[in-house]
Amino acid sequence: MAAQRTRPARPARYTVSRTIRQLQGEDQTTAPELFEGFADRQAQLEADLVTEHGEGVREHFRAAREVTKDWTQQDYLDAQRRGEEVDDKVLAVMRSGAAPDSPAALEVMAEHYQGVAQFWTPDRESYPGLGRMYVDNPEFKARYDAKAPGLAEYLRDATAAYADQRLS
Repeated sequence: MAAQRTRPARPARYTVSRTIRQLQGEDQTTAPELFEGFADRQAQLEADLVTEHGEGVREHFRAAREVTKDWTQQDYLDAQRRGEEVDDKVLAVMRSGAAPDSPAALEVMAEHYQGVAQFWTPDRESYPGLGRMYVDNPEFKARYDAKAPGLAEYLRDATAAYADQRLS
């Protein structure tokens, strides 16, 4: 049997540059190419979560890969846009001064939960774990805190409140 040749992973900056060219109509990028270079980050995230939470985490990643296996570039972009919209709603609730366990926060967290549930079904234990990851993982914390300082912690507390009050 001949060994299968694989090309080395390209740096994430290559993928981002190519995506920008595609969005400007200068290049055609396939969905797998859009996320080329991010596979290593996802594998590391999965490994880190398995270390912290156990082998059961692998099933969540498998389920997400199954759901997205036939997605187009537009599907990924639409999911990203919907996620950003929910993040903005959470930020608005946080800025209003509402506590993470307030009715307003729980309503927007219902949208957050549904967004996550399109990939895997979080339960009373795993959903707050996701919220903790937003604070504990430097990339996630930086992403949320770039929107507003404290947003990662607010999401952590709101996911815990949602799980406590709405998940069985």
